[in-house]
Amino acid sequence: MMSLSESSFLNVREWMGQIQECRDEQLPMCVIGNKVDLREDRPEGSCVSTVDGERLARTYNALFCETSAKVGTNVVEAVLHLDKVRILKTLPSNPSTSLPRNT
Repeated sequence: MMSLSESSFLNVREWMGQIQECRDEQLPMCVIGNKVDLREDRPEGSCVSTVDGERLARTYNALFCETSAKVGTNVVEAVLHLDKVRILKTLPSNPSTSLPRNT
């Protein structure tokens, strides 16, 4: 999770390097841009844009979400989305042949 400040955005690359050294490749990652509520109050260009956040996440094959912990915007949704992707990655590639049918 990063704030939408430029300094936090730049730190993500270092953090991701550290995470990738010890994480299981099967676990999905999500870059979360927090404090989106401050974007309205800041001068244009002083916050990392959604496009830049998405581009950074793609660099690491990660999801991207913007949240505001202060006002609760997308906090639960970000966690649920990441968990859904994690669950889908654990399913067999052809679930119709692996799951029993109810008849």
